[in-house]
Amino acid sequence: MTTRRFLSVGPLSLLWTGAFAGTSAAQTYQITYSSSPVLRVWQDYVLPAGREARNVVVVSGNATINGEIDGDLIVVLGSARLANTAVVRGSLVVVAGDATMVQGTTIRGDLIVVG
Repeated sequence: MTTRRFLSVGPLSLLWTGAFAGTSAAQTYQITYSSSPVLRVWQDYVLPAGREARNVVVVSGNATINGEIDGDLIVVLGSARLANTAVVRGSLVVVAGDATMVQGTTIRGDLIVVG
């Protein structure tokens, strides 16, 4: 029984390696991010105008956003303050806190405030 399995897998493995013999095994891909994600625990976070972050998560702290977030802003047990220059390309989620926005603030996703 073991020999039979080995023989039936053998031709398949030859076909498998032969099918990819002409392709290059080492290909290089470059992934570029214009900004980095942010995680703050027990700290406040300030994003200045003209700066950008990918996703921002603040736990037990306050977030003051003057720049642009290419993703979501999540604040747990704290306050979110967004200036008129603030742009959130994802959702703003505040749990057990509050959100303050002025006219001109842009949120392209959902606005969710719980508690």
